[in-house]
Amino acid sequence: MPRSRTLAVDFDGVIHAYSRGWHDGTIYDPPLPGALDALHLLLADDAVFVFTTRAVDQVAEWLNERGVPAKADTTRARKFWNTRGTVLVTNRKLAAHAYLDDRAIRFRDWQQALAELAAVGRADEDAASSNAPDTPSAAVRLARIAEAHTRTDDGTCAECGHRWPCPTYGWATLGG
Repeated sequence: MPRSRTLAVDFDGVIHAYSRGWHDGTIYDPPLPGALDALHLLLADDAVFVFTTRAVDQVAEWLNERGVPAKADTTRARKFWNTRGTVLVTNRKLAAHAYLDDRAIRFRDWQQALAELAAVGRADEDAASSNAPDTPSAAVRLARIAEAHTRTDDGTCAECGHRWPCPTYGWATLGG
């Protein structure tokens, strides 16, 4: 049997549908499809904690009501969660092998991270300024980033100057 891992799972947007954002602080939506089954599957082999900015007792109760064994983190001294079979709900970033989050940007290097952060900001500004209900999909946004990072005659990226293919182009095309 493989060694147990500790996995961190964000609550809003990963487990809870979060269709209205923070709203009034209540947990108003049902779970996302497959979320509860996935938690049960993970709990069979791994230690899992849910991280959230919400009240941890509220989230633990919500999970328990839906059949996921959960307990609220009430200690400030905890640095690890290694218990399988019960989800710990915390508002702290504990050590984990992986973090599952709907708003994450995977860090590889600062150039790539800054490019992705800039793209997120532009997409948000474009959506806010246009007030259009149909914001470009992630695939469209990635294609726009890839288009900006083109190869020059001297074998470098026209956008960032790195050797072609640059890290940002590789990320936007998933290594393409």
